[in-house]
Amino acid sequence: MNYKKYKKLTLIVSLLLSNAIYCSFLEHTNAEIKSANELYAQGKFVLASEIYKKVANDLLTNGQYCAEVYYNIGNCYYRENKLGYARYYYELAKLISPRDKDINFNLKFILQTLGYETSKNIFLQYYDMFKFEEINYVLFFVNIIFFVFLIIKMFYNEKNFKKISNILSVIFFILVVIYISKYKESLKTYAIVIEPTEIGSSPDENFYTKTSPITEGNKVLVLSEKENFYAIYLPQDNVQGWIKKDKIKIIKL
Repeated sequence: MNYKKYKKLTLIVSLLLSNAIYCSFLEHTNAEIKSANELYAQGKFVLASEIYKKVANDLLTNGQYCAEVYYNIGNCYYRENKLGYARYYYELAKLISPRDKDINFNLKFILQTLGYETSKNIFLQYYDMFKFEEINYVLFFVNIIFFVFLIIKMFYNEKNFKKISNILSVIFFILVVIYISKYKESLKTYAIVIEPTEIGSSPDENFYTKTSPITEGNKVLVLSEKENFYAIYLPQDNVQGWIKKDKIKIIKL
């Protein structure tokens, strides 16, 4: 057999096998989600959340994310009255799908239940609707369009071109500001306090360490880590301290 033909045949067989394995994986995943949905409907929230978590981990292993799965895990924890865990999984779901109405509604409801202020001005509402990657793509295309019109304006001195280029300049400037803000946010590490605990003044558990209570569901900024502790900052309360690592979950996929 010709080497080139053999190579092509091997490639085709590999693609067919990969496709078959992937289809089988999707079929198995859908079956597990259906099973979890049935358990949820029966009020077996712990068992349902375990299956949803398994599905989420399987998808993650294959480099995939599903906002619906994290949303369902959050629902399970809400039903168990574990609001810290519920908020954590809703936050993960929002990372994937920031404009999903159900995710945003449940997240807002959890925040209200925990006693947080949920009203935002219109700019912040739209700001939260887009991921950093999306802003990056939009900025790239607007940048191209802007420079095309800039070049056209150099050769044609029409009023319409001037107006359009001026509008694009404003849009470009706004997008740059949003991009910089989103980029700075992406460099920070946020976490959710998953159960009521205490924050200490130092990363140890000796008698002299001052502590103060912190409620579940708080969103904190992680500053650093040392052994079994994270140094955290609570922006809403302007409080800084140390917390055990097993008391918070990092908002990261």
